[in-house]
Amino acid sequence: MRQIRDLPIRLTVAGFAARDALRATEKAVSEAGRKAIAAREEAAKRMADRVIVTRHSALVEYLREIGQAGMDTRVIAHAAAEDVRDKVVVGVLPLHLAALAAHVIEVPLDLPTDMRGMELSIEQVRQYAGRPVRYRVGAEHACPECGEFACDGCE
Repeated sequence: MRQIRDLPIRLTVAGFAARDALRATEKAVSEAGRKAIAAREEAAKRMADRVIVTRHSALVEYLREIGQAGMDTRVIAHAAAEDVRDKVVVGVLPLHLAALAAHVIEVPLDLPTDMRGMELSIEQVRQYAGRPVRYRVGAEHACPECGEFACDGCE
């Protein structure tokens, strides 16, 4: 008789334990969801000030694969000062434009000589691409009077 009387108590305790486990799981899933959303928002912000400078569609695809560009990242074939000023530029730029950018990210391609100047497939880009390299370029003008860069001011 005693076992029958204890049965509802055992079921109730088991029910509370299951409920508590479910709540803990929901809380963990909810927290993981919030973190995933925050990570996506951070990535979107990081990509917002980014521009890709290239004429090669396979390189754009590769940059997206490796997380250096998003689907909405602006792609231009030829850059002007207003395109790169204070932006993160992914691609290769002349030094005078690179100096205007916040920084420049290059994916070096270690191509055989006979492949230079050719349009590459995505497979070839994957094969020859090195790790991305970030550059910060600054410009320093020479003194107009003496032509030196480290001039403290000519008299």
